[in-house]
Amino acid sequence: MRQADQKGGEERLSLGLQARYPFSPTTLTDLSTSQAWKAYILLSCPDVGRKKQGASETRALCERTPPITNFSALSMLERCLRAMEAEDQLIAKLWMTAARARPQDAELQESWMMATFDAREWKQAQSVRT
Repeated sequence: MRQADQKGGEERLSLGLQARYPFSPTTLTDLSTSQAWKAYILLSCPDVGRKKQGASETRALCERTPPITNFSALSMLERCLRAMEAEDQLIAKLWMTAARARPQDAELQESWMMATFDAREWKQAQSVRT
């Protein structure tokens, strides 16, 4: 396969993945995003052992210090938590720790506000700086 054909095929693959998955492998430039994808894939496996591994990796990523602030990784972690049927308060906490780590990031602040709204954490939602 010629180099130009290979590149065109990769672009088509990338566009197809982005249509199906908003956080495609083309956004895996950050290690935390790759780790979040791995946890999500493990959670999606029918094998109970792999699901447990995915759940433990998700919890480890959520409790990581310093917190993850990459938007793609946070969005994937939110998907993982929803797959684990986690409470909305836990998802709000994930966004809160990221937003507090980067208070100038308007996108993180907005996502934190939406997560606290979904969790019905009204007082916490009012503390969001936009």
